Amino acid sequence: MAKYIVQIQGNIDEFTRYLENAVLKHRAFSSLKHQFRTKINNVRCCVQVFEGYTLKGGNWLTMNVTTLEYGGMLKVAVMTSGGSNNLLFKNLSFGVEGEERMLKQAKAIIMGYRPIRLSKG
Repeated sequence: MAKYIVQIQGNIDEFTRYLENAVLKHRAFSSLKHQFRTKINNVRCCVQVFEGYTLKGGNWLTMNVTTLEYGGMLKVAVMTSGGSNNLLFKNLSFGVEGEERMLKQAKAIIMGYRPIRLSKG
């Protein structure tokens, strides 16, 4: 399992649409399997679960992205798991490599996000 956590400026609706489009466009993962949205007081949350097949690992890889929004700031937590080709024991040479590669792609996608800034006037 690999993880990446970052805080950036933005809007949760805009960011999660951007993330879904970018991840599927770059074919890092083949589909968005599940998505859950909620709001508690002034904090908004979106959990997205992406899934894809890793040829090198010979198995499915899952990426969970949890995004929290409060006051124009986003806290994004990305966790990848899977990618192993062994049913009983994780083959570290393939599983971790696949997770790290997918996490690196996710980091690049997230860092490419630029919030829309509306000009005043």
